Amino acid sequence: MKVGLLEDMLCLFDTEQHVFYTLVTLGERVCGHPRITHGGALAAVLEALATLQLKLPAWLNLSHRRDDSGHNR
Repeated sequence: MKVGLLEDMLCLFDTEQHVFYTLVTLGERVCGHPRITHGGALAAVLEALATLQLKLPAWLNLSHRRDDSGHNR
């Protein structure tokens, strides 16, 4: 990956709630204007994270069942 695109990324998974959290810090090289992230770069990050979330349950042997409240279990 080129320098200045992705500065930091933290992925967390709550095993009790089965919720996946991701914090991403993008670098200045993905900005079209100062402090405004380029839409294509943002779309690529979101697509990659969505793919990871879809694969994560299989990696952790989790099912996609929902409880009575409609939340994933």
